[in-house]
Amino acid sequence: MGLVSAVLLATFFPCHGAAVPVFRWLSIGLIALMFFLQGARLSRKAVVDGLVAWKLHLLILCCTFVLFPLLGLLGHALLPNLMQPEIWMGVLFLCCLPSTVQSSIAFTSIGGGNVPAAVCAATASNVLGIFITPVLVAYSQQAWWCGWQPAGYCLPAFAAVYFGAGVAALAWPVGASQ
Repeated sequence: MGLVSAVLLATFFPCHGAAVPVFRWLSIGLIALMFFLQGARLSRKAVVDGLVAWKLHLLILCCTFVLFPLLGLLGHALLPNLMQPEIWMGVLFLCCLPSTVQSSIAFTSIGGGNVPAAVCAATASNVLGIFITPVLVAYSQQAWWCGWQPAGYCLPAFAAVYFGAGVAALAWPVGASQ
């Protein structure tokens, strides 16, 4: 309820002028406080248990770097006229990005889920996203601009990137748990 209230408050009363830097630093401080409070309540055992939840990490990585980009591309392929081309490009870009660590922890905590595993999974997703996201964006944008011509070079390259991302997502938790 608090999250919805904050979004509604920001929508109807956005920050302007001299208040912008104040609220920017306030939000940074509150996010840091949230991370500190979440981390302070975790025991060492809970953190280690969160680190070795490789099935969860694998699922999150596959959803983040395979499922969501494919859903974005599928949406564009099925409904190309739903939005302007520039908007579709932005949607495809957003589909290739990992979620923020802050939202992952907040939603997991609100839902009563496994917060230590969420911290570890979101951190891993964001660190891997530094390397995977530019490749996904490049190939998804390339495939999008190619006009989905099966005889062209875009689809094989696009499939190769997703195959590589899937192999990386499968190999990372196995290597990390040893």
